[in-house]
Amino acid sequence: MEPLVTAEELAGYLRRDLDRYSADLAVTGASGIVRSYCGWNLSRAVETLTVTANGSISVNLPTLRLNDVTEVRADGAVLDPAEYGWGSNGVLAARYRWPLGMQYLAVDVDHGYDPVPDEIRLSCLSMASRLYSNPEGLSSKSSGDDSRVLGDAISDARPSAWEGLELRILHRYRIA
Repeated sequence: MEPLVTAEELAGYLRRDLDRYSADLAVTGASGIVRSYCGWNLSRAVETLTVTANGSISVNLPTLRLNDVTEVRADGAVLDPAEYGWGSNGVLAARYRWPLGMQYLAVDVDHGYDPVPDEIRLSCLSMASRLYSNPEGLSSKSSGDDSRVLGDAISDARPSAWEGLELRILHRYRIA
């Protein structure tokens, strides 16, 4: 899966030339952390999502941007599209009720954003800049008479240490 942002965008964000390998690691790591926090991949993908039905009327697919459902299989049996409907918010609903005893639905979908919203990308760049600038995760650094306090790159990547604005932005894209 492609990162949410590129190393070139990180260089532009930081306004300097970057070591390509380290920049790639930072954007890949930040993208993974953002996707993990949100609970889905965010960028457009065609894939099979598997959920448990348990006889309920509707199930929530792990996406908040459902573009298309191409096939639904209940315990391996392909369902007629007339038996279900879906919403762009990721809700898949049976017209009446999923048959009792059917445990798993395999749902072939096209979902995610193309392009990924700018606010997600900016949050990812902000995190990637911290990962790039402080890869050792140092909290302070001293050299001779120079002493600096740094943010911890690893703890700064945890949601509890994110900037309030980043967290508010990403929370809107998080699957509860």
